[in-house]
Amino acid sequence: MNNDIYISASRRDFEAVSKIKSILHSAGYTYSGDIQSIQAASDFGQTIRAEIISSKAVLCVLSGNSSSSVYAKEDLRLALKENKIVIPIIIDNAEPVNLGEIGHLLLEIPVIRLNPYDSKSAKVILLHEIEKRCGTKDQKETLIPCVNDIKNAQYDVFISCKSEDYPFAKKVYKYLKELNYNVFLADTELRKKGNAEYGEIIDEALDSATHMVIVATKPEYIMSAYVKSEWRTFIEEKRSGRKMGNIVTLIEFTISDLPISLRHFQSFNLKSFDCIADFLPLSTTGNLSIKQKLFPLYGIILGETSVKDLETMRFNIDYDSDFITINPDTGYEGHCIEFLADSQTSIITDVEISSGGFPLNWKALGISWEMSYIQWIEYFKSINFKIKIIEEPHREYCEEKDYWYLSACFKSISPMEDLFFFLDFSFGDKGYDLNSQDTLITITISTIKQTLLYELDGCNEYRL
Repeated sequence: MNNDIYISASRRDFEAVSKIKSILHSAGYTYSGDIQSIQAASDFGQTIRAEIISSKAVLCVLSGNSSSSVYAKEDLRLALKENKIVIPIIIDNAEPVNLGEIGHLLLEIPVIRLNPYDSKSAKVILLHEIEKRCGTKDQKETLIPCVNDIKNAQYDVFISCKSEDYPFAKKVYKYLKELNYNVFLADTELRKKGNAEYGEIIDEALDSATHMVIVATKPEYIMSAYVKSEWRTFIEEKRSGRKMGNIVTLIEFTISDLPISLRHFQSFNLKSFDCIADFLPLSTTGNLSIKQKLFPLYGIILGETSVKDLETMRFNIDYDSDFITINPDTGYEGHCIEFLADSQTSIITDVEISSGGFPLNWKALGISWEMSYIQWIEYFKSINFKIKIIEEPHREYCEEKDYWYLSACFKSISPMEDLFFFLDFSFGDKGYDLNSQDTLITITISTIKQTLLYELDGCNEYRL
């Protein structure tokens, strides 16, 4: 009795729960909820009730098995009735809306996801969540919901918006909170006061925040005094190297109407805010796939986004062929990027970048346009990609301009075989050796083995 945490779970998830118990034990937390021992008690129902009431928090381990578990529903009802700290975690691909009554009961409670079999990541996520909601381990004798001092809080995301856009920003705030982000969104009343204390709070929140999300329904809102000051401060911190996070804008107008300083950051239509999390990595999300780290790009996720999805965004779309080509307004002159969709499905499958330069979030992955052929090969090997040589590297001579260049092409395949990279080295005038820098001409990323871009260009030798 009087344990720190009661664990509520389906008996079918016994193995996963065992992993969670190990994490709690290693951190010094006491727990109850051993189904087998409880079932052996003379009064099963009363024993569970006593365990929940005497525990300081209830950890609800949820999965596809939970929706049919009577015990899981009863445990949650009692925990809420007794005003216990409830920490719901989903350990598989189940969605709260598909958990029946359990999902309904959890509407107002942030739900987190973790993989109990990834012990390192699971430990970080779980213990962080317990401490955030219950206090630190040193405070476990008084495990109560903790309200952080706003002046000393550490934020994952700072949301900047004009008071007129607060209803929209609140939706973004709720969405990010449900994904386990610590989010700062200034209260409209505080914004109206404009006192010295408010200024200090803003400064400290900006200083601690890793990422910034700007919400604006009108161009003039993003240029309002408070909002402009916030995003300018954040940009200066990034330029100085003191911040490494991202800036994302959520707007209801075109990218060209953004201030030029914001155009090269990721921008989405306000209705598509549910894809911004991929650009706001938490320290605990280092296990994201390469696809999740690379996309969305200009609001596009390969293999998922359709041409129809782009109707409200600023794109040049060409329907005059068997393929649909899409060119975003990047705000960069000479920066060539092209998306391609199959005309039959209208799903965007390919993206090709040429003329040098990568989006900022790509550079954050440790890649650059200037990398040599060898560096690219080593990079893909370091992230467990398979390499398929299409054209063996060799040097060729350009008679027209009188120089030697490296000619080579290879395909790199993700471990899940859901992403295919085609790197073309040819006609570059920076050198012809495998270690020569800046010899990459185009990089094409596709969700299909035979990239449509090469097929469109008639480069059949690249089709595998």
